[in-house]
Amino acid sequence: MNRRKGSGGPPSKRIKNDDFDDMSDVDDQLALMDEIEAERKADVESMEVVDDGPDSSVPTRGTWMRPPLPDINPRKDRVVFQQIDLDYYVGTNMNGMPGALKGPCPIIRMYGITGEGNSVLAHIHGYTPYFYILAQPGFKHTDCETFQDTLDSLVIKDLRSNKESIVQAILAVDYVMKEDIYGYHGNQKKPFLKITVALPRLIAPCKRLLEKDFLCPGYSHFSY
Repeated sequence: MNRRKGSGGPPSKRIKNDDFDDMSDVDDQLALMDEIEAERKADVESMEVVDDGPDSSVPTRGTWMRPPLPDINPRKDRVVFQQIDLDYYVGTNMNGMPGALKGPCPIIRMYGITGEGNSVLAHIHGYTPYFYILAQPGFKHTDCETFQDTLDSLVIKDLRSNKESIVQAILAVDYVMKEDIYGYHGNQKKPFLKITVALPRLIAPCKRLLEKDFLCPGYSHFSY
């Protein structure tokens, strides 16, 4: 049996293209390939961006600067601005303001802008965080101080780290009549306890201790 030796390489692949199949002349096929390559180069060149330097029509940094701040007399002039954002930080109490007289207190930072375009950063003193709990049946408003002292002692002992040097955790406990927002109660008000704390972060441990094993002297256990 006579076998022909091959070249040893992979067989040549035939280009499959409808336009090529219709052409019988090799020169026409090469011309079409040159035309396709020229169109590809033209597309690439059209996507290139030439940097001619900064555009003088684009606003520069000077046009984006805030207008100069007018002279303001804090005793008689009002600062009216639109609030954009706010947060708080821990500082010390300002004389004449509500809150803890000793130890740390929260100070609100309010960010905004005036109608004239001036940026505003306002430090708001006197904010005291608070929350409400339902008073247990038979609780007397005269026992608010006892409730406050007991809860304050538990919260101070529960603090793992007192880096703010908190002296008094519970600032006040007030007996108030409020309407429960859960469900319909016919607009009937119930006795609640308004608990004011020194810092916002103390609300979470207060909630946990009240739900766990808090017991106000003179009263039985109650599920807060």
